[in-house]
Amino acid sequence: MFIAKDLGIFKKLGFDVEILAFEGGVKSYRTMVSGDVDVGVGSSAFSIVCRGRGAKAKLILANAPKLEVTMVGQKSVKDINGLRGKKIGIQQPGGFSWVLSMMVLRKAKIKKTEVGFISILSEDVPPLVAEQIDTAMLLVEQEMVARSKKPALHVIARLLEVAPKNLYSVIAVSEESIKNNRKAIVALAKGHIMATRLLYSDPENVMPILMKYSGLSKNIVTDAHKILVKNCIWDSNHGSPKRG
Repeated sequence: MFIAKDLGIFKKLGFDVEILAFEGGVKSYRTMVSGDVDVGVGSSAFSIVCRGRGAKAKLILANAPKLEVTMVGQKSVKDINGLRGKKIGIQQPGGFSWVLSMMVLRKAKIKKTEVGFISILSEDVPPLVAEQIDTAMLLVEQEMVARSKKPALHVIARLLEVAPKNLYSVIAVSEESIKNNRKAIVALAKGHIMATRLLYSDPENVMPILMKYSGLSKNIVTDAHKILVKNCIWDSNHGSPKRG
């Protein structure tokens, strides 16, 4: 969205976008359903569940269909089979990081009663670096920041490998917006796809934008970008994947 806006792609398509930040995808989705915004970006899980429960909204685009989240851990945790008895950092039980941690435990055939879930009130990176927890779920750029502060930290599991069919981030639109602003919604999807392709084809022009909105250094952004591109986290061609 930011690339399409800053590089004038939306303007060339005949409209402009105001991008608003919310504390998490759930609030973004709720604000969209209530009609206060036209489009909401968030996790596919609650978007699909809400649709099933009658929410008048549809998913029009999977901007990041693969899970980009990584379980990062201390040197003492060799791999997912070494999680038994360890302290796993989460925001809250039932939250996104808890769900992802449960996916990893299921893969390792470890029961949730065999680990300790530690609710972290702040960002996961500081308590991980301070060794208050053994593992945490981090976004790729957070992974880079954590490892720059403590090189001994390492990747225990990439969720795109643990759950390759799990749909991650989606763009949802209210049925009312589709009905009343269909032309603009189509243009937004088109502009988003065009901008996504630039992440692969023109990193020189998009890198300053990534740094601008993430607030991270060039080295961190460059390393994160390489991993995201290598694993094709951003989908620039398919809209929403048709997979079971």
